[in-house]
Amino acid sequence: MPGTASHGKPTLEEIREALERSGYLLEARIARVLRERQPPWFVQSNTRYRDPATGNSREIDLIASQHQSLGRGDKLVPGVHTFGATIHIECINNPLPLVLIRSGETVYNHQLDGLLEGALTHVRVEDAPIGRSVRLSELHHLRGSVLATQFCDLARKQNGPNKNQLMAAHSERAHSCLESLAQSMVINSMSSETASREVSNLRVRYGCAVLQGELYVLDMTTQGEYTIAASDHGAYRMVLVDRENGHRSEHLIDVVTENYFPEYLGLIEATSDGMLARVEPHLEAVVAFVNASPSLLERYKPLKQQ
Repeated sequence: MPGTASHGKPTLEEIREALERSGYLLEARIARVLRERQPPWFVQSNTRYRDPATGNSREIDLIASQHQSLGRGDKLVPGVHTFGATIHIECINNPLPLVLIRSGETVYNHQLDGLLEGALTHVRVEDAPIGRSVRLSELHHLRGSVLATQFCDLARKQNGPNKNQLMAAHSERAHSCLESLAQSMVINSMSSETASREVSNLRVRYGCAVLQGELYVLDMTTQGEYTIAASDHGAYRMVLVDRENGHRSEHLIDVVTENYFPEYLGLIEATSDGMLARVEPHLEAVVAFVNASPSLLERYKPLKQQ
């Protein structure tokens, strides 16, 4: 075959083909989309974390953050008192479609309201947590969405009489990507709780698997039948179980196609803008909370004097 070396030094065409089969180029394209948004997202590539189950080091493709400063004038310090979103992203080059399987389970409001994190979640407004004023479940793009609780990806048989026959399987590769997303969200959320002792912020954390190939959504009916159609965006519920104590945690992961990703960012940015509008009327409560928190105040005062 032209351009193919049977052994020895690979051809340029072989190198290109290998790269295009991987997720490396997709990862670079998604990072560029994030950095070119206005305002731009801050992107960290190939961040590593410790797998709590095995103790091994694992990697997440991208972690992107976009923050806005809370308040005006000298009440709150820009860059220290912030509000925003963080997305954990895995890039998957799927030559054949990935199928999300839904059986009617929907996203509940309490699942979305519980996604708000950061030191400022402890701010109280009229003797209630500020989250009740934010009402994230009213703004989140997954409100009322039908959740996929299973998935499969497609592959062709390589050998035997039915060679090239299309098969549906729950591949380890795709599962590992989704599991890595959920674990990264947990680990970084725990780390941000420690950091919140120094920085007063309010944040929503998202998980997103970006597909280079096609996405299909299969809906089961009550009669045991199903419908299936191509889609650009679906929501998957990933469950993690702690091997030591058996604790079970659920995590919402968006699965989107590469072409849809800019529109997906628009959904998240719109949610952030809506939440910020609901927080700003309560800035006096935020200031009072900061002033009453020694660990926050210690960092707040030196920056305020600069």
